[in-house]
Amino acid sequence: MKRTEHLVKMKNYIRYFLYIMVIVSPMFVLQIKEKQLFLWLQILFVVIMFISYRRFYIAKSIFIIGIFIEPFIAAIFATTSSMPDVYRRAAINLPIMSIPLYCVVCYLYKMIKSKIDVISVIIKALKVAIVVEVVWFFVQLLLYKIVGIDINQIIFVDTLHAVTNASFIRDWVWYPSGLSWHSVVLAPLFVMGMLLFDNIFFRIVIVLEAFLCGNSTTLLGVMLCIMLLMIRTIYNQKIEITTKKLVEIIIVVILVCIMASTPDIMDKLSQVIINLWTRLFGMDKDASTAAHLSYYSDYIHILKRSKLSQIIFGYGYGCSGYTITELYGRYSDVGIWAIECDYINILVSRGIVGFISYYSLLVYIMLKGLKIDVRYFIFIFVILFQGFGYNIQFDYLLLVEIIMFISIRENINFFEIVDKINLKERRSD
Repeated sequence: MKRTEHLVKMKNYIRYFLYIMVIVSPMFVLQIKEKQLFLWLQILFVVIMFISYRRFYIAKSIFIIGIFIEPFIAAIFATTSSMPDVYRRAAINLPIMSIPLYCVVCYLYKMIKSKIDVISVIIKALKVAIVVEVVWFFVQLLLYKIVGIDINQIIFVDTLHAVTNASFIRDWVWYPSGLSWHSVVLAPLFVMGMLLFDNIFFRIVIVLEAFLCGNSTTLLGVMLCIMLLMIRTIYNQKIEITTKKLVEIIIVVILVCIMASTPDIMDKLSQVIINLWTRLFGMDKDASTAAHLSYYSDYIHILKRSKLSQIIFGYGYGCSGYTITELYGRYSDVGIWAIECDYINILVSRGIVGFISYYSLLVYIMLKGLKIDVRYFIFIFVILFQGFGYNIQFDYLLLVEIIMFISIRENINFFEIVDKINLKERRSD
């Protein structure tokens, strides 16, 4: 009996630790010894879980195992390649650094199979992370525009020395980026925000910040998510105009009218739209857009210069940028870097086998999830869309994707839990 009570207490403590770990997962400026705080917390989480369960577990899923094991195969071939030492070391080190995440996933899978409700903890933590990023974004923007202070630079670079760069500056223009140095990190997080929150005002704030963050991937993803959610609402045909809903609609209309009558706001929004249209469809694309689109045609040239082993198993996790440097000399002095496009980055770094492994998981979630809740499909479809133009498959996103995969395998509706949490929050208000 005492042993059982002890385990219950441990599991409550584990839930709390998991909560903190997920909250900091998208906050890239939080680093210790040049490693993200998220990674250090993963390691501590695994230690705690081992003490609690007194054994390691293996996720018995070829989808999960394939994603984590393939980079080690690529690393073996990388050691015998002609890449510089810095790339060969990265090809070995980065897969090793992914082991804690794999162990976290395995323990979470075990807990979920044991009917321990960790999914609700993860959802609540994600919601807190999104709120923190949204608020921080607003504080960043306010301080920079009014006082001229870059709070990320002051806190995380000058004071804490956590990172060497904490600000997003493109073409000599500063943009708010949340708790990261690039607003593309917000791309999947803002999409999650649209799906995890049903508060119309908070969703409007996310849309406005997507317009102001200076990243097309983030903006287009949020707009696509809105469109798909609207189609879902129309299809369900369950719109009930309650008094509260009517008041919300009226307030939204008033806000839109105020925005439309404010020249500065409308000029800013129109400028963002014009710039976005020019970058995507104009003849004079900026260097960033042109480079991202050219990666697809570059892959043909990469194939011609690659060994069969590199085509099948990849150059190594995080090493895809080497191929572009070899082709054009681009970023030859920055150490290692990855191609900023999910599809080509994964195809080059993980090879055809790794590419199939990675996207099989996402397609499984999208198609199998569609039979359970259309929001699975919406989330993965938007993520796949965002990956076309940028590299957004961060570790925090992979964790969420795998949790969704596990929920489907265990006949748990991830988004039904989201609805219950939102309903409980509304009742508490």
